[in-house]
Amino acid sequence: MHASDDARRIAESKLFNRDWYLERFPDVAICGLDPAEHFLRIGARLGRDPGPDFSTRAYLEAHPEIASQTLNPLLHHLDAEAKTEPETGSGTGTDYAVIAHAYHRDSFADLRRALACFPDGVDQYVSYPRNSQHHSEALIRDSFPGAIPMAVDNVGQDVGAFLQVLEQIDPSQYRFFCKLHSKGGNKLPMLWRDALLMGTVGDADRVTDFVRLFREDPEILLGGARELFLHGPSHLMDNRAALKELTGNNLPGETTGATSRESSGGAADEAAPIGQDWGFSPAPVSGCAAISPSG
Repeated sequence: MHASDDARRIAESKLFNRDWYLERFPDVAICGLDPAEHFLRIGARLGRDPGPDFSTRAYLEAHPEIASQTLNPLLHHLDAEAKTEPETGSGTGTDYAVIAHAYHRDSFADLRRALACFPDGVDQYVSYPRNSQHHSEALIRDSFPGAIPMAVDNVGQDVGAFLQVLEQIDPSQYRFFCKLHSKGGNKLPMLWRDALLMGTVGDADRVTDFVRLFREDPEILLGGARELFLHGPSHLMDNRAALKELTGNNLPGETTGATSRESSGGAADEAAPIGQDWGFSPAPVSGCAAISPSG
């Protein structure tokens, strides 16, 4: 294909942002080349990104074979994408979806193994930080085949990413969701990751158990590994003082640590724990629990 045709394909790609490229690399305007032509001939070889949603360096890390062939990373991605059917969340395959946040690169393999536990036809959304030098739509598509990449602002950690994905899709097409966390940092990340991933989707049988329970009992709000169900006020740690100040020294549930069920007559029944142990067999976390609304 002629170089001008390649430049046109780059310019027409949603992953190439002309204004962003010119602002990020002011030397482009000085050299007199069209921005798309510059990225084709020079920019990619310098490791520059064509836009905020495509990382040239990350793509080359994922495809080291193209570096030796002097192939343009964005064109390589566009060619690969053209060979596959575009993915959209249809909601027609099943009544639930999986949402994972791919932030920590060293957790990608764990997330792939977890996603592989779900049956075919389940929509899988993988969010990633927008405008990140270490993440891109191309990287997510390559790392999680069949998943639907969702760019989100890097705020609110996994929960913030989850809520932003819900804003970008039609959540009404699903009855419930499975949220996968990619824990990292310096606070026992592997222990948390094992509990979060293996306790919920340790294998296909565990996924089947969870799906069955959520379908059979619409009152269930949240399910996960037993070890992660803690009485909040008892585990505030460094947040206790700040929360007490915000709440006027009155933290809900700090005394009893339980919810009360209101009987039909209006009197409160004996305090009952909010969690119900389903008693799943170890796989490898010892069990799972659920939260249901009281009353």
